Amino acid sequence: MSNYSKTKLKIHPKEGLEMETYATPFIKIAIGIAIILVSLAVLALGITPLVSALRWW
Repeated sequence: MSNYSKTKLKIHPKEGLEMETYATPFIKIAIGIAIILVSLAVLALGITPLVSALRWW
């Protein structure tokens, strides 16, 4: 169990998700990629009106 580490993940929009487990490196990478993809999706949704405004300007 030397490669496993105790991982605690909390995502809290209205007490949403709380997870605590022993995670392999693969699970840690998968969680990290999921968080990055969600943040990029939110960023894309925020930039869309700006891009539309610049195209019509």
